[in-house]
Amino acid sequence: MFKHQLGCEARDIVTGLEGVITSRTEYLNGCVRYCIQPRAVDNKPAHEVEWVDEQQIEVIGDGVRTRLLPAQVAGPVAAVGGPRRNPPRQ
Repeated sequence: MFKHQLGCEARDIVTGLEGVITSRTEYLNGCVRYCIQPRAVDNKPAHEVEWVDEQQIEVIGDGVRTRLLPAQVAGPVAAVGGPRRNPPRQ
């Protein structure tokens, strides 16, 4: 189970980096890391994403989660091309 939700605004308490959690990874050894994407500032592109250990993250806001519809965050398998009960006719 993951501690933080995708789309949340977060801060790395070690480096101070702030941004939106865009992905997460769980390794065989139990290490959980999150990818934080900084926001662009004054029309300048944001710098590269950073991968941060779960223990270093402080959630500071809802981020983009409140702007996405539930189907966009966790849609049904068929919405991403997975197995379907009745495949479409060609």
